[in-house]
Amino acid sequence: MDATVWPLLVGGCHTGRDTAAAIAAAGFVVEVLHRFRFPETGPAGPAAPHIRGRARNPPAPATGPGDQPFA
Repeated sequence: MDATVWPLLVGGCHTGRDTAAAIAAAGFVVEVLHRFRFPETGPAGPAAPHIRGRARNPPAPATGPGDQPFA
């Protein structure tokens, strides 16, 4: 269902995607991650799994005093 009907119905949403892994693969550092289902009770639909947390951009590599920008 994730690769066929669901994305067409809800604007490209892919419920089988590992969102936390995609965030990390994009270069962010995941600092806090909480997985939960929404709604907590009742029948679970394909979009019931959720994540909430915090990710940050890693700091840029330090440059030494002799480093010069490209001209």
